[in-house]
Amino acid sequence: MSFNLNLTNPVVGQQVQLHAQQYSIGLPLPDGRFSLTNVKNGTTLLMARQELAQKYLDGFAEHVADPVAATFLTQRKLNLLDLTIASEEDKKTVRRKQAYVDALDNLGVKTYQPSRFTQVIEAVAAEIGDVRKPTHWTLQRWRRDWERSQGDPRVFLPQRARRGNRQLRWPQELVQLAGQVAKEGLLTKQKHTVTKFCRDLETAIADANKFREPAHHIKMPSEGSVRRYCLRIDPFKFLSSRSTWRAADRTQKQYGRGVKTSRILERVEIDHTLLDLFVVDSRSGIILGRPWLTIVIDAHSRAILSFYLSFGPPSWVAVMEAMKRAILPKGDLRKVYPEIQHTWDCHGLMELAISDNGKEFVSANLDDGADALRIRIQLCPT
Repeated sequence: MSFNLNLTNPVVGQQVQLHAQQYSIGLPLPDGRFSLTNVKNGTTLLMARQELAQKYLDGFAEHVADPVAATFLTQRKLNLLDLTIASEEDKKTVRRKQAYVDALDNLGVKTYQPSRFTQVIEAVAAEIGDVRKPTHWTLQRWRRDWERSQGDPRVFLPQRARRGNRQLRWPQELVQLAGQVAKEGLLTKQKHTVTKFCRDLETAIADANKFREPAHHIKMPSEGSVRRYCLRIDPFKFLSSRSTWRAADRTQKQYGRGVKTSRILERVEIDHTLLDLFVVDSRSGIILGRPWLTIVIDAHSRAILSFYLSFGPPSWVAVMEAMKRAILPKGDLRKVYPEIQHTWDCHGLMELAISDNGKEFVSANLDDGADALRIRIQLCPT
């Protein structure tokens, strides 16, 4: 079972199973139709995007995993069917790597360029607050694996069998002592350097060992280990302690010009609003209440992709229902509602979904669904 089961946005080279026959999707024609070539006999079918999407929704078409990508994933021993059964920590790791690879694609960097890769790494790390920035070699490996897997996010899952112990292995007494020394020098207006912090920590350890048995002495860590400990300090706490809270807030917060988009479905915005009206039952006259409207708007065209009405408060269910209606085609809308005069042709997979910091958007279920469809969810800064 592949993660990519959505044929509402066909991709060139994608394999599909249609009426018990396997086809490969070719380049779109000038009239918007796709050419589907039979893998076995080479015959070609011409089918519109809307028709192919409708066949997928009706169950007559399904995605076929690429054999090369399937072999690559098997060699990596990625046995999970999808990311929904992965741990939360693994999902965060996948989203972190995905952000760097997506940034390369958005900038159109197709070849290995260390200088461009470094610029992308710095920009993405600042955007997502990543302290452990990858090197340009690592980013190149991530993109290579992404291309070999045909865009399967499972390739970003951690391979713990090949990983050593990289956690902070300091004893609890040393951690407490280092925190005390940091508060007295490193996190003060004096702005001590890491080298000075190492000397102060060494002195504090020597003083603490005076009252300990030789077998229970605290060992001084290496300078590299001390520097890694300093990197774990929260950047906002570090800056506010050494200067002022206002300076730290000015440095850490995000501001600037509005985001510019270059294409449709590159960026969509989702939000809720409580309508300023009451719904009344036309038969009984009973007031049903004020409905909530969840709406999805395309940032490039400002077109409304979908909306969802409910009497319940905002929840991840309302967000998922609105996104579902934005992704799927609306070909049967006029059949259900004959009074509608025009068609609603807005549909497709969005690349980035922007929302506020509401609790309904901070949901593991919403993140799992977005990861399966390769949709990035980004919360606006507070």
